[in-house]
Amino acid sequence: MTANTLSRIPQELFEHIFRLLMLEPCNSDGKMVGCRTVAYFARTCRYLHEPAVNVLWHTIPDIALLFFTLPREMCLVQHLIMLDEQDNCLEEKMFASMFASKPSEAMLARFFAYAHRVKAIHHRGCHLPPTVAVFSANPETYHALAVILQDRSLLPNVESIDFHRKAVVSTAVFRSFNILFGYSLKRLSIFSREGPVRDKAWLWRDPALGVEPQEEKDFQGMLAELTKRVPALEMLKLNMYPSSATMALTTSAALAESSFAYLTSLQLLDDCLPIRPDAFRSLGYLPNLHVLEFSSNIVFWTFWTDVDFAGLAAENHLFPVLRKLSITGTTSAVPTKLLGWVSSPTLALLTIYTDDDVLRSDIDPLIAAIAAMPSRDSLSALNVCIPDVMHEAVSTNTALLACYNANARCRPSRRRARAPEPLSRTTFEPLMKMHSLEEVMLDIHCPLDLDDALLESFGLAWPKLRLLNLGAPSPWGTFVTDVRVGEVHDFPPFVVRQLAPPQDGAGDDSDSDGDEEFDDIEMMGAWSHPRVTLLGLLAFAAHVPFLAELGLDSFDATLAAVPLARLEQRPARGVVHGALRTLHVGLSPIENPWAVAAVLSDAFPGLVEVDCLWKLLEEDDEDDVDRDGPERAWWSLQKRYGTRWERVGELVQKFVKVRSHERTRKRKAAYVCPSVDMPMQEAYQ
Repeated sequence: MTANTLSRIPQELFEHIFRLLMLEPCNSDGKMVGCRTVAYFARTCRYLHEPAVNVLWHTIPDIALLFFTLPREMCLVQHLIMLDEQDNCLEEKMFASMFASKPSEAMLARFFAYAHRVKAIHHRGCHLPPTVAVFSANPETYHALAVILQDRSLLPNVESIDFHRKAVVSTAVFRSFNILFGYSLKRLSIFSREGPVRDKAWLWRDPALGVEPQEEKDFQGMLAELTKRVPALEMLKLNMYPSSATMALTTSAALAESSFAYLTSLQLLDDCLPIRPDAFRSLGYLPNLHVLEFSSNIVFWTFWTDVDFAGLAAENHLFPVLRKLSITGTTSAVPTKLLGWVSSPTLALLTIYTDDDVLRSDIDPLIAAIAAMPSRDSLSALNVCIPDVMHEAVSTNTALLACYNANARCRPSRRRARAPEPLSRTTFEPLMKMHSLEEVMLDIHCPLDLDDALLESFGLAWPKLRLLNLGAPSPWGTFVTDVRVGEVHDFPPFVVRQLAPPQDGAGDDSDSDGDEEFDDIEMMGAWSHPRVTLLGLLAFAAHVPFLAELGLDSFDATLAAVPLARLEQRPARGVVHGALRTLHVGLSPIENPWAVAAVLSDAFPGLVEVDCLWKLLEEDDEDDVDRDGPERAWWSLQKRYGTRWERVGELVQKFVKVRSHERTRKRKAAYVCPSVDMPMQEAYQ
């Protein structure tokens, strides 16, 4: 191709081609083939230099890469050795880049020129060699650039920022983080969480200690600059921990003042930055907000009171176009009330999380509130995660509570007097009217009263199901605090704290309460035999042809109630459900793994994963037992069940292959030598 022909082709077309090259997979060395190829074009052809360089610098993992545009004597690279809490060296190596001396704007002309080419910052940087992705800019670099740039942006053309603060970089980076904010910025994601990794340069800080005043000021300043410099921000995602009440109030104030009027997605993840009612109200009036993920309350931060809900009572038609909603609350009370103000008829995904124990009496109102939403006919994914359900509060005697609360040596007992009432058909009945559900994840640690009839009712009510998980992640009986349904125990609501032994000759008043409180509890003391059977599971699967993942807290896989004639005639009755790939069996009992594997392989030929949770209930002295050999007489019941389910997972795939080979052999035999009595047309079908 001649130079004249190249000059007539638009530069945008070359950039598009180079971007496609950058999407190629990695080679055996872990380097992107496309990245290397585009770099060759940039160095060898002047007509392709500009589009190639634009693509190479389009996305970078950190502004530390801009130091490669400077002479070596202008920058310093500090090698940081990563250590864990026990001072053990980790394999990961980190490099912090900073200026060797105080720079001037003239010295950084090339630095700024390449910065103008950057359109996105993404922490992964998968299109770059792995040795480059470990570089991070020191906070002092941000401060030095902020002095030079003043109110200007280092990246004026950046459109997306996905920043992950590494453990070697302190939170002081947010003091001058605003130099990255350009007028064209549309998406901002910040991940900053303290973790169990520290190094010699940045001392790891325990998140329980909270944040320092300077960190709060840095966050407030960054948020103020964001509202001023980026008026058209569309996506904001913050995952910062630890965070303080001051930081949360600052965020709520910015949202309440409609500083982000163009937001389409707001995600305040996990336990960071709970918003106030005024911010919730302002977000409800945003015309284009499609995704909302936030916390309604955190322990010690009482933002939501009866007065706040009274102020929301006059509001209506909030969140008219919301499509994805996720609420995290200390309990389910606040999320249950907030659902009443969501008026979007197009909500497709709803997630409810709780951080604390929830009373059994609060579960039914939550389910009813979900079923009463205007989006009940359009909701396709429902996820409810409640870590623990209590029958009642620790104590309702106010005088007794005051007495124990006045004594610092006492704490509430973790033992239950009785189990909460099981979740039954009455609880799930409202959800059966939501026929558009495709994913149902009810991870509620509470006893479940399921039977074959109820499970089949789920299949009839939700024919589009692709995922159903009912209590499989944490079945009742896996916690040491669980009590068998129907039993009542007499335990004191409060116990005396235990003092930790002195360490290094110094006294320590920290609480060292361990599991001695539960020494008299059996490992399977709360487990009950399920009423759902394997045949009931097959009947349910017949109504959900698209089901790819199924999880139950437990079902009876012993096949004791199945007639032998039914087993010989294929329990699935020849109905094949090839879509099911994963089966979570929780704490399901099983007797014959060969028979169960035969049934599952016949009904679900696409099944590739079967997992159980019996290992959680095994005794400590059973961890090193050989599982490949035959069962031993001294094995515990939970050990036997867990080993049998592991064998089922191995046998299912083998049986599927055997069945496939048998079908292939029969088809070939029928094709080569058709029966005399069989019509020729049927033989060759």
